Amino acid sequence: MSGPLIWSRIPWQHRKMHTKRSVKIKIPVENYAVSLAWRSLIETLERLKDAGTNICLIRTPVTREHLKLQDRDTRSRIDAYFSDIKKLAARMDLRFVSYERLGFEFTLDYFMNDDHLNDIGNRIFWPLAQQACFGGLPTKKPTAFQWQINNADLEHFNANKQPVKWQVEGKAKHLLRSYKRGRDGFFRTKTAFGAHSWKIDGKQVGHWSLSRQFNVKGAERVEIDIFGRPYDLPLPEKLPEIPEGQAFFAEDDAFIEVLAFDKDGELISEKRAGRPFRYSETMSMQALKRGLAGSTRAGKWYPLVHRFQVPKQARRIKIRIVATDGDGKIKPRGYVGGNAAIMFDDVQFWSDGRLEEFTS
Repeated sequence: MSGPLIWSRIPWQHRKMHTKRSVKIKIPVENYAVSLAWRSLIETLERLKDAGTNICLIRTPVTREHLKLQDRDTRSRIDAYFSDIKKLAARMDLRFVSYERLGFEFTLDYFMNDDHLNDIGNRIFWPLAQQACFGGLPTKKPTAFQWQINNADLEHFNANKQPVKWQVEGKAKHLLRSYKRGRDGFFRTKTAFGAHSWKIDGKQVGHWSLSRQFNVKGAERVEIDIFGRPYDLPLPEKLPEIPEGQAFFAEDDAFIEVLAFDKDGELISEKRAGRPFRYSETMSMQALKRGLAGSTRAGKWYPLVHRFQVPKQARRIKIRIVATDGDGKIKPRGYVGGNAAIMFDDVQFWSDGRLEEFTS
């Protein structure tokens, strides 16, 4: 599991360079309609149709930047290609759907690059495409997930060297500090926050967390995406079996916890909410599920994601990013302990509602 890559967060010069290359390699070849690839396409569609498969041909979205960087000749050749695809679909009695007809504007926030949607974009596009192709899905226009918090990243710090608008919790929180990161990927910011080692200035950092609180109306869908850089994250050779109510915790690990409160300030349990929402899987478990079993890649950045629906009774939520040291063992969900050497960066909050900063 990984969080959505956000194309709008990549600097324009990088986007432009990538998109120019992308546009160039996607120009249809000359005489494609008499090529072996075109004949193979027709034969494949015929076999699928003979087998009773319900087929729909789809033109997927590209960014406006991609379209703008096409010259007149390129645009003409691409339009001609999709015109032929549409004619082929009509001749074979197949459906053809173009993203332009779906009634939803896919901005850069919904892309992972110039011509591929990210997780958020896919969750909007494909239900719309399925409905346009085959019907049978709700006709209500989807509510877009929006990037919610302008100051979520751990980039701005107060006089106490703590990240602005974040509550830092932990006995040794004074040891935590900001770090300038090198060129280790496309990140929005160049500053991370946390502990680069389990011992700083001769003192143990312990376990710790970052938290923020938000007003909610209830029933919002929320996604939280973070990158973490553990000092030590040895992973087992295979995915362990996890008993109910337990979780796997690596040496230096992290998880996201959500505390929900009703209008009277009472904590809402998962039983009362009728669905799980409180804990994400640990960062190590998410890495294992992405096929990184046996990895000992210390000092690398790993995604940590939590998707949940706010309990309908909730009027306030507290989101905690918890750094913990689990010694590579299976422990109860929500375990905190040991010395957690980990840094966090590029925090993103997404929701189909509105998250308003809570002030007590």
